[in-house]
Amino acid sequence: MTYKATVTPTGLLLRGPDASVSNRVLRKYSDQSEYFLRVFFADEDGMSVLHDPRASHDNVYARFRNVLLGGIPIAGRLYT
Repeated sequence: MTYKATVTPTGLLLRGPDASVSNRVLRKYSDQSEYFLRVFFADEDGMSVLHDPRASHDNVYARFRNVLLGGIPIAGRLYT
């Protein structure tokens, strides 16, 4: 069971804990799964952010960069 977050250009959607496809890190630290957060970066509709050469994506990429560099604070815990 893992927590999940979807980062969009305008917000943050939290889910979980949900059953998740396991990976090596989650298997190794299965007794500490509450310290892990699976993060997805998506557009507002949940789909991948697609490049459009006619539009500037600077603000979208700046938001995603801030999350990557600063982490996600949830309930007093910072996920980095």
